[in-house]
Amino acid sequence: LMQDPHLRWFADESDFKPGADSLSVTTYEPSLKARPPLELPQARGFPNAGLASIHTALGDRERDIDFLMRSSPFGSVSHGHADQNAFVIRAFGRSLAIATGYYPWYGSPHHSQWTRATKAVNSILVDGEGQMLLSPEAKGSLTAFVQGDGYDYTEGEAGAAYCGKLKRFRRHVVHVRPGVFVMFDDLVAAKPATFQWLLHAYEKIGVEEPTRTLRVRREPAAMEVRFLLPAALSFSQTDRYDPEPERIHDPGPRLGWDPDPKNSWHLTAGTTQPSTTVQFVTVLLPHRSGNEASLPKAELLRGDGAIGVKLTAPDGTEDIVAFRTGDAKTATCAGLRSDARVFARGVKQDGSVSRRLLVEGTKLE
Repeated sequence: LMQDPHLRWFADESDFKPGADSLSVTTYEPSLKARPPLELPQARGFPNAGLASIHTALGDRERDIDFLMRSSPFGSVSHGHADQNAFVIRAFGRSLAIATGYYPWYGSPHHSQWTRATKAVNSILVDGEGQMLLSPEAKGSLTAFVQGDGYDYTEGEAGAAYCGKLKRFRRHVVHVRPGVFVMFDDLVAAKPATFQWLLHAYEKIGVEEPTRTLRVRREPAAMEVRFLLPAALSFSQTDRYDPEPERIHDPGPRLGWDPDPKNSWHLTAGTTQPSTTVQFVTVLLPHRSGNEASLPKAELLRGDGAIGVKLTAPDGTEDIVAFRTGDAKTATCAGLRSDARVFARGVKQDGSVSRRLLVEGTKLE
């Protein structure tokens, strides 16, 4: 109907065959030729739907790393889930950070209490509790999006989804091309609370507590997650659902159902003391398994009115990524001064500037 060759490409890549139902027969246009989406933007925000999509090689699954975040004004009503500010990450055709759960039937205990709930996705709990279920008030918002050659940026606000528990849940993500994601979660609670940062994967997640590093594998892909803030975290994980998926004798054509549901892994990185505020700074590094030596070092930076991360690659190139935390007109971090809410600068081995990012600002000195 849309006469879009990119959509035909997607259908072909998904192994779609017309004829499964009357709609696919009546709308199929055999003369429309597929065209891969190689010329499309590698990152795009859809604020009306509340989705941000970032790719490194859109249309080439063997090379692509992609990041998708949802923060939607439609809340968790109807078929919506309580997944505001949640993200997923895939690399080279393998899912690394996933949304979990099954759909035995609409409203089954597992579907309603796990699959639809915040605990099933890569978001944040407050005192172990997630966002409101089946509520038009459980809203999020894609508050900013920038697509660039060297950096991409997306930002979501989801505080309203927590039934009064949060005044703010602002998730900032800077994509340092290609395939490094610096995430800054800024939370303010209505009263002192503990906070749980969630990560889900198909295979057991490696936890290195002394360095506060997580390792996810899904051959040939892998990912490191490095926690730079907060200073004290408690890690736990399980491969069980609560409640477990219902097993049915005749699953039929139910969308999303597997007659033999598999366990996935659910990791919690929790704060240890109640507080009204918390800041999580994490660096997510998807890569090919075995190429760990190519990953950059990550160092926490504290500036004047800003917090940031310094990334140093093995070849000596550096990136400074900074997030403003105060109300002053300008902020400084690692020698950089800017009026932007978020700013970043990359330099080559010789010290020359290779790329810059300014979000709602014009100056970077």
